[in-house]
Amino acid sequence: MVRTSITRKGQTTVPYALRRKWQTSQVLWELHPDGSAIVRPAPDVMKLFGAAGSAQARDPNEHEAAADAMAQDGQEDSTGDATGSR
Repeated sequence: MVRTSITRKGQTTVPYALRRKWQTSQVLWELHPDGSAIVRPAPDVMKLFGAAGSAQARDPNEHEAAADAMAQDGQEDSTGDATGSR
């Protein structure tokens, strides 16, 4: 277990060992009813596009639409409130 500080701006540092292991630039926070939280690496959706290569033509806006959807999903907190206010 590693302890990190939270700045006045609400920022914290992901320890190097986890960043190296996860190889991602985003994390997901899962809030539990008891107030605890689990932090997990967010899958890099853009890397997955090439994993299932196909000869079929793709929509040129597909990558942008997926990135927008992920960004919107990441803005919602556990209450589904997109503003983050309570």
